[in-house]
Amino acid sequence: MFRFLTPVFVLRCAIVLAQSDASDGNGSIRGRCGDSDIVITTTARLAGAIHSLTWNGKEFIDSADHGRQLQSASNFDAGSAFTSETFNPTEAGSMHDGPGEQNHPVALSTEAGDFALGIYAPDQPSKGFENAGYGRWYFGPQHVVKWNCVFRIRDVNGIAARDYSFRMFVIIGTLEDVRISIIRLHSANAGQFPE
Repeated sequence: MFRFLTPVFVLRCAIVLAQSDASDGNGSIRGRCGDSDIVITTTARLAGAIHSLTWNGKEFIDSADHGRQLQSASNFDAGSAFTSETFNPTEAGSMHDGPGEQNHPVALSTEAGDFALGIYAPDQPSKGFENAGYGRWYFGPQHVVKWNCVFRIRDVNGIAARDYSFRMFVIIGTLEDVRISIIRLHSANAGQFPE
């Protein structure tokens, strides 16, 4: 059980490091996962964003341009009319780039399944958006795939000013490691996968 939680812990540490480090934005951390280290690297080129995640000799992020990094983003509609940016917050891509959204966690892997990266959020799907929350996208010319996890809060009277928390687990390993980890995380959070 410890093995599948280790990548999540390392990733959380990287996010804290990237936000709190007063250096120039270039940094890296590493942590053991199975037979290899997970190495997470930030770059000043992207204001300290995570632009590299490697495990077992495999790079999981194509950081060729903005929007491909491991990042968070926010968009607030403040009671305004719907805009598509609210549903694809500052991530590069469009509805024409792939199959789009679903209400189940996403894992993308190499064809053989020996390398995979997945996302699980215990609080997905968002209320009122029960058929969405996890996106998967394919960019053919670049040979790049991407997933995202989008939380939605909408109120015609505007979004209340208060603290909001959005919990997500990024899982790295083989496709089977990621699949089992998502199931275990889901069970630990007493959830039911949507139909």
